[in-house]
Amino acid sequence: MISNRVFFFCACISALLSLQAADFTVSANVAGRQVKEDSYQFTFSATEADTWIKFQLPANCAWGTGQTELSITLLKPDAVTFRFTVKAIAPDNALAKSDFASLELKKSETHKLSYAQVGDKAPQELCILSDEAKKSPFTIEISQIKVGDTQIQSSMAWVQNAAVTALPPVLFKGKPFFPLGAYDYWPIGGANKARIDPEFLAAGGNITDFGNLAMPNRAGYEKNAQPTIFANLEKVKDDPQFENVALLIGLGMDLIMDNAEDTSGKPGHGAYMIPATGEALAARRKVLTEAVQKISAYENVIGYTMDEPENLIWPYYSAQRKKEWELYKDQDLATCMLEWINSWTKPIIREHHSGAQLMPIIAWWTTYKQTADMYDVLIANTYPGKTTSNAEFEANLFTVSYDAAMQVAAVRANGGGRSAIFMPPMFDIWSDNTPQYTINEQLYVMFAPIAQGVMGIHGWRLQRCSAAYRKFVIYPAMKEVSLLSEFFLGEWHNELLASDHDDATVEYLLKFKERERLVEGQEDAESKKALALVPDVSHCLRRHADGRYLMLIVNNRREFLPEVRFKCWLDGLPRHMTCNINRSRTVWLKNGEFKTGLKPFEVLAFVFNAK
Repeated sequence: MISNRVFFFCACISALLSLQAADFTVSANVAGRQVKEDSYQFTFSATEADTWIKFQLPANCAWGTGQTELSITLLKPDAVTFRFTVKAIAPDNALAKSDFASLELKKSETHKLSYAQVGDKAPQELCILSDEAKKSPFTIEISQIKVGDTQIQSSMAWVQNAAVTALPPVLFKGKPFFPLGAYDYWPIGGANKARIDPEFLAAGGNITDFGNLAMPNRAGYEKNAQPTIFANLEKVKDDPQFENVALLIGLGMDLIMDNAEDTSGKPGHGAYMIPATGEALAARRKVLTEAVQKISAYENVIGYTMDEPENLIWPYYSAQRKKEWELYKDQDLATCMLEWINSWTKPIIREHHSGAQLMPIIAWWTTYKQTADMYDVLIANTYPGKTTSNAEFEANLFTVSYDAAMQVAAVRANGGGRSAIFMPPMFDIWSDNTPQYTINEQLYVMFAPIAQGVMGIHGWRLQRCSAAYRKFVIYPAMKEVSLLSEFFLGEWHNELLASDHDDATVEYLLKFKERERLVEGQEDAESKKALALVPDVSHCLRRHADGRYLMLIVNNRREFLPEVRFKCWLDGLPRHMTCNINRSRTVWLKNGEFKTGLKPFEVLAFVFNAK
């Protein structure tokens, strides 16, 4: 949840002494920006402990009175307890030792702090450390930094982000690829699942779901489950159209849970499924083992998935573990998913299908981190609730950016070579009067997660798309992603691109629901302070293997931004760049800077060379 950032300023120093201008840098693992010549604003998100802000001071600060001073002001919320300490690093220019202390901050009140200098030089680096995890965000302003007789001021300049660790690419047949596809793949009007829509391939489609394993007593087993899956795998194994298409095999709901007590009549989520035990579990182990052994012979099968296990177990869980839910909420739910499902399905797949990846669709962002043992590649899904009454850009499309940020943060924290694919909406046939996303909205929900760092896009779902919607919205949007996909496998250089809208400045980007169940009628979470940053404008910089660069820019605001300024720290930039998506948009650069307006939820992609 913590994003490292480094701030570079060209500092001037006003003091009682005559001093030369010097370099001055600020680094932090919280979001921050300069607001005045002597003031810096930092937003601490709801994070784990060990946050820090470091001021690298000019080398020619005078000893003066032997005191170092700074002021802290709380900007929001109304009150907060800030536990921190202030230190200087080097022994010959240090501050007197101080322990962690809790400062009670109230909005708009300024606290002036003073620390005795020790050693034989004025401090050259101040470090503000906090060892306390915060449950909700707060914003402070640090100002009036004074070292001895030297008042630190700096000209208004750019904020440069620190380098971000790239997520590993997803592997297919042993090689990195950028998954781009959809749940379902066959042409409109046909039920032959051994055929793939050629327009899907032309749009860059390279991954799809190939059916769900089920228990033999399930209704429709012969038509939809193992018999058909195995037959179709045989048909497509030598089909050149499928040669570069990764196939996902689903673990069906009645396979991973026991439906013996279900009386709901519901075929999917909402059915009362219980953990399989005894003979029921033994039967499921046998069915899964036999299926995986057969499937392992087909090299196009990239791995195994399951659909929203949280929502699958919820009816039983909520009835049987009310006390645990009250006490531990999503943490206990995640523990039950691991125990009831993962504890027996994962060992079977690992033993009988070496190299197959676990790629479940996890619906609740509150369980991404705790369910790490369930996935090699986490597929997160969010479908912003656009209604027929919504005009273009009125829906809360930015929730995909928040979900992707939560997903990437969890995957990065869990490590172990894990990666992430995002599943955006890709449908216009669902219920009566299902609204259609416009092409501009579809571009946003597909590119915004990429700007947050996901390593693939896998939409839901093609068989709920009308022919016209496929042709004029889904496939054109897929093509734009496909044309740039090799850049997304390249080097990450986010630290070399910044904008003056790198923070969230509107309320709807600062609060999100605690969890999104994605089940109608079961949403119970209140909106709370965001646990991950969704800035006004997201951006990333990728370097292709051939040396070219891609600058991807995404407006997360539903409003038009008349002017957004950008700075790129690459050398040898071109004089101008034209957007690869909106070919009529050209920006002109001077000293690495340019500006442009951004339409609501607009996506810009600039491909260029730099020396």
